[in-house]
Amino acid sequence: MIKAVLQSIPTYAMSIFLAPIGVLKEIQTKLSRGWWSGKERGKFWSMLSWRTLCQPKGMGGIGLRNMRLFNIALLGRQVWRLINNKESLYFKVLSSKYFPDGNIFNAKKVNRASFTWSSIAAAVDLLKNSFGWQIGNDEPIKIRKDNWGLEGLNGSTIIPNMLSSGDVSVKNLWKEHDRSWNVEKIASIRSDFNESCPRCGVNAESLIHALRDCTISRKVLTIGGWDLNSNEKQYDRCIDWMEE
Repeated sequence: MIKAVLQSIPTYAMSIFLAPIGVLKEIQTKLSRGWWSGKERGKFWSMLSWRTLCQPKGMGGIGLRNMRLFNIALLGRQVWRLINNKESLYFKVLSSKYFPDGNIFNAKKVNRASFTWSSIAAAVDLLKNSFGWQIGNDEPIKIRKDNWGLEGLNGSTIIPNMLSSGDVSVKNLWKEHDRSWNVEKIASIRSDFNESCPRCGVNAESLIHALRDCTISRKVLTIGGWDLNSNEKQYDRCIDWMEE
């Protein structure tokens, strides 16, 4: 009853608007009351915390939804639509006013924004650190602002005075003729960057070294049943090895 009816009623509204904390608490109270007492009025005793009830059954809960996280997840679907459906009327209307460059993560501040956009923008702020760019031609990816594949290499981790005025996009950190990162340049702009492998000490660590060639990684893969001796080919990209 709670999952099929009570939790489903606000789904449509929550997919468009960010519900105020007070509203979410009221919904949570009604759900908790429905579970523990089944009565609309009167006192009731909660034998388990709401947080516990929201845990999966295998972890001691009953699988109820955390309404705050559910609200953010539904708004996250709107964010995903704006990222992937740029020919839709929905995208064209919102982007024309709030993010003219087409990048939802680079939205401009406007006075008296609509409640719909304010809700989506709040979801963007909460989710943006979980999004990252898949590197292509690197043109629109900003070194200082965007998440671009090397974990944590943006924002406060970058030493700004080590970047020249021309080093704006990630393309400036890529050796196009070698199809590889400019490790020396990256090491110079990241305050805590260490190009050597912390596990085996090899001078220049790459992604394929971390996953396949490091002695520790090889031991782990061998325990897992991988026959590493059957595939010792050299690859330019780690994804080529993984797909093969």
